[in-house]
Amino acid sequence: PLDDTGLRKDIQDRTELLYGAVEFVAPNDYMVRPPQPPVYFFVLDVSLYALSSGMLQIATDTILKTLDGLPGDQQTKIGFITYDSKCYFYNLRTKSSKPHMMVMNAAEKINVSAGYDFLVNLKDCR
Repeated sequence: PLDDTGLRKDIQDRTELLYGAVEFVAPNDYMVRPPQPPVYFFVLDVSLYALSSGMLQIATDTILKTLDGLPGDQQTKIGFITYDSKCYFYNLRTKSSKPHMMVMNAAEKINVSAGYDFLVNLKDCR
């Protein structure tokens, strides 16, 4: 049912119509395994334009501000990929003092070794 402006009358009651992402928790009857920890992978444009326009700064500031508010528990994982004319993958292993970066040509088939730790536990890296 629509109102006089053409919007649904029940829009305030429909979470999936109000937000870009909605999480529905399935009851145990629908689960074949326990729920996995949430994973957030951030992909950032680091081109000269993104840097000079301030877009990269805004994106990184926003990510930093929202990290503590990400849904999930103590097992929440995060990772980052950056790109310009190449793709940059980051090994964020918690034992290292600094992340290690792997650079790949965007034209190449992306192939990353199995020992590469893209994801780290958010709690351990704060």
